[in-house]
Amino acid sequence: MLYTSGTTGTPKGTRLTRQSLTSNADGINKWLGFDDSDRLSLVLPLHHVNSTVFSLTMLMVGGTLILNSRYSLNRFWQILEEEKVTATSIVPTIMHDLNGTTHGPTNGALPHLKKIMIGSAPVPAGAACRFVERFGVPLIQGYGTTEVSLRVTGVPTDLPTETYRHLLKKNSIGRELANCNVHIDGDPAEGELGEILVRGPVIADGYLNQEEATLGSFTNDWFRTGDIGCWREIDGERYYFIHGRAKEIIIKGGVNISPIAVENAIVESTPEIAAAYVVGLPSERWGEEIWAAVVIADEVSDDIKDQLVSEISLRGSAGEIPGLSSFEAPSRVTPVDPNALPKTSTGKVQRSRLREVLLGSQTA
Repeated sequence: MLYTSGTTGTPKGTRLTRQSLTSNADGINKWLGFDDSDRLSLVLPLHHVNSTVFSLTMLMVGGTLILNSRYSLNRFWQILEEEKVTATSIVPTIMHDLNGTTHGPTNGALPHLKKIMIGSAPVPAGAACRFVERFGVPLIQGYGTTEVSLRVTGVPTDLPTETYRHLLKKNSIGRELANCNVHIDGDPAEGELGEILVRGPVIADGYLNQEEATLGSFTNDWFRTGDIGCWREIDGERYYFIHGRAKEIIIKGGVNISPIAVENAIVESTPEIAAAYVVGLPSERWGEEIWAAVVIADEVSDDIKDQLVSEISLRGSAGEIPGLSSFEAPSRVTPVDPNALPKTSTGKVQRSRLREVLLGSQTA
C-alpha cells in the first residue's frame, strides 16, 4: 500500500497489487527500453510510487539500482557521474532547483546519461526547454498517478529531434503506454478538454478504509483521475496533454481556465520568473479570479522585483502575455519565497494550501 501525495486534500492509502505494479513496470520497460546494462539512480523517497515502480523496472530486466541515502542538490550531478548512471527520475521541483544552480554538466559531458524521466506534477514547458538546452540531457515526460501504479502515458524516446522538441515546448505527456487504456471522458473532439480516465491491469484495488472515495473514483472498470486533459494528433499518433486537476480548474465568469496554461504563459514570456503557481480565489463579480504566485529568479536584483511584478500585471490586463487573453491573465501577482511554498514530501506544491496562504495574506 502506498499513499497518494495529497496535493488537493488528505493523502489516501492506495491498495496496489502485485499485478498492478508489475504491469506498470513492464509498460515502463517497453516505453523506455531498459535492459540489464542500465544503471538507474533513485532520487525520490522510497515511499513514493515513483521509486517503488522504477525499482521494479530494474529488478525485472536485471539492471542496477543506485540508492541515495538522501537527496542532495549539490551532489546530484556528481552522483550521476561517479556511478555512471544511465537514467534517473525527478519531479519538476528538482528540475527548477537544478536550473537555478551555477554548476552542472555542459552539453554532452555525461555521455552515459541517456535520459531523465520527469513527471508526478505539472512540468513547466519553458523550464524544461531551458534544462535540456543547458545540460544536454533529454527530459522524458510521463503521466500517471499512484492509483494507476505510476505511468500510463509517456513521450517516446525514439522520436526525431524536431518532433521531440516540439512536444517538449507544447508540454505533451506523451502517448498511451502498454498494459493500459487512456481515454478522455465524453469522447471529446481533438483539443477539447475532459477528465482523463484509465483502465487496465495497472489499476489499484481502491483506497484503504475509504469506501465512498473508492466508489467515486473506481467506476465501471475505469479509474477517474480527476485530471483534466485533451488529445491531439501529431504525425498520425494520438498525444495527450494535461491542463490541471478538476478541483484546480478556475471557473471565471462561467469559463474554465487552466492554471497550468496561465503558469506556462507567465514563465515563457518573462525570463526573470523562475516558476509560477496559479490558483483561483473568490470574486463577487466573477465567481473566481486568477491569482499568480511567482518565484523570481535569484539573479534579479531586489530594486526591480516590484517593478517586474507590476509589469506582469499590466501586460496581462492589456492582453500582452503571449498565449493569454486579458480575461485569462492574473488579476493579482504576488512574489513568493520558493522555500515558503507548501509542498508534499516529494516537492509538489500543494495548491489547496497555497490558496489558503494567499487568502490569509489578503486578510492579514
